[in-house]
Amino acid sequence: MSFTRHFSPTARALVGLLLLGCAPDEGLFGKSSGVGGGLATGPSSGTGSSASSSGTGAGTNVGAGGGGGGSVSSVGSGGAGGASSVASTSSSGTGGASSVGPGGGEGGGQGTGASGPGSGGEGGLGRGGAGSGGAAPCDEPADCGEDSLCAAFACVAGSCSASFAPAGTVCDGQGVCDGAGDCVGCLGPDDCESGFCEDQTCQPCGDGQDCVSGRCACQACVPQAGLFISEYVEGSLSNKAIELFNPTDEAIDLEAEGCEIFLYANGSDEPNDGEPIEGTIDPGDTRSICLVGAGFGLSCDQLTLNLGFNGNDAVAVVCGGVTIDVVGRIGEDPGTEWGMSLTSTADNTLIRRPGILVGDPDGTDAFDPSIEWIGRPSNDTDDLNDHTLCP
Repeated sequence: MSFTRHFSPTARALVGLLLLGCAPDEGLFGKSSGVGGGLATGPSSGTGSSASSSGTGAGTNVGAGGGGGGSVSSVGSGGAGGASSVASTSSSGTGGASSVGPGGGEGGGQGTGASGPGSGGEGGLGRGGAGSGGAAPCDEPADCGEDSLCAAFACVAGSCSASFAPAGTVCDGQGVCDGAGDCVGCLGPDDCESGFCEDQTCQPCGDGQDCVSGRCACQACVPQAGLFISEYVEGSLSNKAIELFNPTDEAIDLEAEGCEIFLYANGSDEPNDGEPIEGTIDPGDTRSICLVGAGFGLSCDQLTLNLGFNGNDAVAVVCGGVTIDVVGRIGEDPGTEWGMSLTSTADNTLIRRPGILVGDPDGTDAFDPSIEWIGRPSNDTDDLNDHTLCP
């Protein structure tokens, strides 16, 4: 009796391999091509050699080729992609890792195998492993690295180990340890005696400046005693504003301090009812109080009806009953304005000069705006809410 058996395409491929014969190191139940050893059937992931620096991927004759994993060593090369005689794509390998030495080498990438009998392509290169895993081999501590104030190396039972000084430890006289074994110039502003920290390096401040809280400031700039008027806007129609600046190192609650703005109109020595100032000013920040209807009102922190001054009206800021700063001279009518040209109190914007650190609390002394103020054209509010304290 005779019979006919039908074989699947996969089985026919296996029979074809038997008929073709096997080269050395190849066989149905032995190793596949030189790329990586593996089983004859089924998908199989390759794993790297544990002792050598590189592992090769396990191949298959029927399934997907496995990607070799790199060994865990100081320089672990990743394995090549496994060979495949039927599958079209081999998977990726992963580079070995190291805790002290360099990270692992290149892992196997994607390889494309030829269909049918024959060998699949080798995997391409992948990324090396991260720096974790086995330690680098050594015979003596010098094989592991050079000791410093930031790092110490040891060779224990043929493997390297390292310990690092805490971040901020002083090293080489002027630097600090970064916590990873390196000595750098600085980690923050406190590490720089006279400058600021940028890219772990102390940078010097300019002439006449000191480093204060991590930023360069004119000498003795911060902190100062209290508020002062930093900008005065006397423009057309309702374009009137007063800007206050906080040069201290603490926030100032203006309501809690009882701060108000008073106007002394036309040489009067008696103020109007005053306008309480609202809100809080952070260190190095400003607060703008503007007349209702000002064309730049949307940029103001506070709007009021009690700020309709002109060039011949003195303006005073008082906190807790104590005068803090005055623009103009109380009790004097200058006619139209104090000063002249751009540095006058009429139809101009006045900005406190950088380097002026305190206000003028004596409202009865002579007032010349050109001494402490920079003049800008009428209605100029480009610098409103932004004051430069130091030159």
